Amino acid sequence: MRMGKAAIVLCLSWLSASCQAGDASISQQYIESNIERLEAAIVRCDSKAAENGMPDSDVFDLLRQYEYEEVRVFLITRSAAMANECQKPHLTDLAYTIGMLEASTAYAEVEDLISSVKPLMYGKET
Repeated sequence: MRMGKAAIVLCLSWLSASCQAGDASISQQYIESNIERLEAAIVRCDSKAAENGMPDSDVFDLLRQYEYEEVRVFLITRSAAMANECQKPHLTDLAYTIGMLEASTAYAEVEDLISSVKPLMYGKET
């Protein structure tokens, strides 16, 4: 899960940096700033998750009542749901921006950037 997030951050950073090489249009600058905000949200959400302490022993006692595989699936799902909830406003904003740009005449200017970002945004995890 973290490996996928790291890949998204690296790819988005690379795309954002590569677009800054020339004179970027307003559309490009706008989508790049949205990508940067999403990158920052991913890092912030990961840091927030890492700061969480260990749960109380009562929680462990409760989890011991269930099969190992059920607990593992629950914890992975819960972690993904919390990360999704933390990143949702930024992901939604970027998705809205992409939709608006696709419908506009400025789409040709940012088509390569959008086509590179969309698989990362709308992959299996999201």
